[in-house]
Amino acid sequence: FLDRTPKCFEAVLQYLRTRKLGTLKSSRYEGMWDEVRAEAEFFQVRSLVKLLDKQRRCLPDVTRQQIVKALMRG
Repeated sequence: FLDRTPKCFEAVLQYLRTRKLGTLKSSRYEGMWDEVRAEAEFFQVRSLVKLLDKQRRCLPDVTRQQIVKALMRG
């Protein structure tokens, strides 16, 4: 019995099946990278943790406030 977040656990399982981040890049997991990383850490899937960290460094640091301002500008 595993009491984990189903959506995040699903992402970890999919990575273990394919060894690819493809599914994690879908909008379905948008905004969940930190949670998925926590699951990967919990299950000690170090290759996924490293991959997520690498991807995270490639993403710009955008704050919620910056997003709202950009949306308001239209």
